[in-house]
Amino acid sequence: MPQKNECSNIKNLKGFLLFILLSLSTFFLTNEIYAADDFKSIMQLIEKGEKEKAAQQIDQYLKTNPNDPQVIFIKGVVNAELGKYNEAIQAFTYLTEKHPSLPEPFNNLAVLYAELGDYDKAQKALESAIKTHPSYATAHVNLGDLYTKRATVAYNKALEIDKTNVQAKTKLSLIKKLFNANDIKPPVTPITSQPQVAVNNDVNKKPIIAQATPTPP
Repeated sequence: MPQKNECSNIKNLKGFLLFILLSLSTFFLTNEIYAADDFKSIMQLIEKGEKEKAAQQIDQYLKTNPNDPQVIFIKGVVNAELGKYNEAIQAFTYLTEKHPSLPEPFNNLAVLYAELGDYDKAQKALESAIKTHPSYATAHVNLGDLYTKRATVAYNKALEIDKTNVQAKTKLSLIKKLFNANDIKPPVTPITSQPQVAVNNDVNKKPIIAQATPTPP
């Protein structure tokens, strides 16, 4: 996995991830299954922004509960925010393999792949999320943003070949206006709880990483 862009890219996701983590905290602290002091401690560390310590405690927790899907999901979100994309991808990939009926891990996996510039894998993951849950709007929005990013790359390539190409200029301008009109940063060259974890220049819209932990069937 490429590493050089991770720090700068993750800054674009912090707002989303914080919201997700707060949602996760609410979910778990009201769930009797996770009333244990050690788990409360993990969530408190996350809320205080002590992500490194939280990651360590999560790993400790998983030593005795290695197949807990919701905690593995949190591990993926925390690692994504820490810029540890490989670890985050590993966590979400595990969930897609063990719990393929959950769309959120696919979504977050797609966001991470997009951040790293692997649009093929990102698209495949989003399509898997949609196949699993056709009504999962977040994946549809992210897929639309991914198509926009890929279109931007193609139009820029066309302009590299022919700077006078009117069609490419016009369509690229429309994309920029679309994102600017919505006051949204377009995607960066390089995923979620309902998990949310996107192109350079003026077209860098953040992809959505899910905002609430998935609940296995």
